[in-house]
Amino acid sequence: MARRVSVYHNLILWNVSTIALAFTALLPRRLPSLELRGTSIAVQAAPRDANILSAEDSLLLAKIDQFIDTASTQHDVDTSLIRQRAELDHEKDVSAALCTGIPFEGGEVKPASSCPEYEFVASNGRNLVAQTSASCPILSHDEIDKLRSAVEGYWSNQTVDQSRFRYKRKGNREAYLKDVIRFSRDISPIVDRLLLERVYPWVRSAFAPREDSDEDELYVFSSLFIRYNATEDPSKRKTGQPLHKDPGFVSVNVMLNDDFEGGGTWFEDQITFESFGQVEPKATCPIKPVGPGHALAHYGSLRHAGSATTSGVRDILVIFISKRGQVLYEVDSVINADADHYCPSCDSDESQLVCRMLYHRMAIDQDSNDDEAWHCLALTLLEYESRRSQRNTLELAVACLEHASQLAQYDGKLLSNLAYALGLFSRRLERPDEELVDRIRAAYQLSVEINFSVEEAGCYAAVDYESACLNFAIWLYEKRDFRGAARILSRIEHRFDMIAEDEPDPESRRQDLRDAMELLAYCRRQIDLE
Repeated sequence: MARRVSVYHNLILWNVSTIALAFTALLPRRLPSLELRGTSIAVQAAPRDANILSAEDSLLLAKIDQFIDTASTQHDVDTSLIRQRAELDHEKDVSAALCTGIPFEGGEVKPASSCPEYEFVASNGRNLVAQTSASCPILSHDEIDKLRSAVEGYWSNQTVDQSRFRYKRKGNREAYLKDVIRFSRDISPIVDRLLLERVYPWVRSAFAPREDSDEDELYVFSSLFIRYNATEDPSKRKTGQPLHKDPGFVSVNVMLNDDFEGGGTWFEDQITFESFGQVEPKATCPIKPVGPGHALAHYGSLRHAGSATTSGVRDILVIFISKRGQVLYEVDSVINADADHYCPSCDSDESQLVCRMLYHRMAIDQDSNDDEAWHCLALTLLEYESRRSQRNTLELAVACLEHASQLAQYDGKLLSNLAYALGLFSRRLERPDEELVDRIRAAYQLSVEINFSVEEAGCYAAVDYESACLNFAIWLYEKRDFRGAARILSRIEHRFDMIAEDEPDPESRRQDLRDAMELLAYCRRQIDLE
């Protein structure tokens, strides 16, 4: 049976090892995953210094650099164009934003002298999201009606579905703001006032104190209207989004109606633990603006999800704000995103892996607190190790995963992969100590509970949850803990009816669950024989 290792890029769960179980032999295969991109920064009103490294971190990076230098020499990988391409892509994004006609911060309309009143919503003792005060909406009812009328007209005029949205589901729709403005020019003044008099001053006050630089100018990286339609979704689970990061500096989410139930934005950092040292993660409720015309704003690099709309139709306007000269976060995001796309000159699978390592390593140079860059680097090292079986490569991968887990304590996907890598490492030892075994068990257990909490918050985490349960159960099976494995697998025993045909790869998920149920049946037979 193939062990599942989750990755953030390329919509794939990579299989880097095949575990042969006594009751069956299955070929390894690729499975769908959820794409999550970007970087992680502090959940506070002001970003932390992205490149302060401890001595231990610097030593780890030195070892990684030595490994990559040796590997890139062996495979003749050209490293000179990576950052140049990423910076060029960022410049193209800025140029594309200029061409939309959506105003930059220094536009013709003079910004208001004061921004909308707002307050921060805190979680775990830290400011998480800025929320407009009840008395201070950023859109009036009349402006909302005109915007919604324009987007309805745009949708009705589309004879072909031109969706470019990554998490498209039946009944859900989206439209890019620039396209709606082209279709209905009379909303352009509304958008100008919204940005120049309300959104830009608000983002500037809450997240980006002005610097003495012309390149500090805020602009709209991208913006779109999104409709989550529960009336066409019997599962009620697809009318939201899975955990992800946004591509811009700050994300603004504007509520356009309130005649729906459910919905809201849920942040990974909302997870709390009821008692120290206990695996009892608990997800709090998603956060919503206080009403139509009100908004939330947060760093795009905070991992978050759209909680499912359970009835009615939810319409929102999402605005991704960037800084014109802010290349740190945007270039970092581009580097991570491009890791699988700029290897045409690599003539072998191994050279492509080395090239991906270089991309993720460069992303860490951009932001040393980028947990996903550390995570993706570790997974690339794991895949490389599966081809070469080098112990030092595995040790580097484990170290990267452990470092990433310190940066992102509540990432269930990451914890599952850390447990898997530690399990690989333990098999290389003649006699693993109990402390290592306890660490593996704790990481798997926490991964399962966190992913369950994400689902309890109304967010899509089905593949992550089921994969964590199956990986944990396989590890328990190998320890001949049949009762423990059966207990974990029973949590996903009745989930076949939750699979929808418009998922990215429903058959792979069904096969995953069939594997789990076969293992569950085997474990129950072993329990009966005890």
